[in-house]
Amino acid sequence: MSKKVVILGAGITGRLAKIMFPEALILESKKPDDVYTSELGVCISIVPIPELSNNKYTRYISIDNQKPTIELINKYKKKISREGEMSYGDMRQFEPEQIVYNQELPKNLNIEFDTLVLNVDLDTKTLKTTKETIKYDHLISTIPLINLVKISDLFTNFKESASTFLMHRPIYLSRSAIAIEPGIIRENYITDPETPVYRENYFSGLKNQESLFKLPNAFKIYPGKIYPNSYVTHILDDLASYGVQCAGRYAQWDNRIHLWNVYSQLKYLREVI
Repeated sequence: MSKKVVILGAGITGRLAKIMFPEALILESKKPDDVYTSELGVCISIVPIPELSNNKYTRYISIDNQKPTIELINKYKKKISREGEMSYGDMRQFEPEQIVYNQELPKNLNIEFDTLVLNVDLDTKTLKTTKETIKYDHLISTIPLINLVKISDLFTNFKESASTFLMHRPIYLSRSAIAIEPGIIRENYITDPETPVYRENYFSGLKNQESLFKLPNAFKIYPGKIYPNSYVTHILDDLASYGVQCAGRYAQWDNRIHLWNVYSQLKYLREVI
């Protein structure tokens, strides 16, 4: 099979990419139920995305159930091992009150589920999957960069050490039903180092609690919390030289990436591909 554009991964970013590139082939290693039940938490943007259904919400942010301050932000960053200078992203993240848009992504996008990519041959632009071999002109990867490194031939001696090189920790998320006002998202960050949960949000009748440590009856999110790496920019540049674009937080190995950043990138790619 030969396709101009192939998308790896059918999560939130992958389906947005499919909407932007409707003729693309989209491959997903999981089964449909496994993909959709793993989409946890809140999928929001600070701007509406024209290609999606956007529901407007007011989002209230607190730290230790108080209005965020520089002191509280620093205490929180210390808890999650992100100490350092205050960034623009931090200031946006901890705005006490925000207007945001929750996106609803369609599921009926003709996705090739249960299709595991075994190898990406960058020189020949060929994918070997559990079902067939596929030729492509452009590859949009939304899978974690650590996984792409392991299945591509960009590196020869790096595959086995990728997990150490691209450091990460799984996140555990537990959910419970709770009453909350319609049109409201509440998010609280917790600084106490003795408390496993570092963030909780209340949205659409659910209370979500996130932790870097195991919680009873929690979902495990992989790779979860990702840590910055100065070499990632070079890896992404190398992949781009082979016609591979990485889109999304985990694919670009950057926890500052949000849905509106992904949309802007995909919109640009749609113009140039």
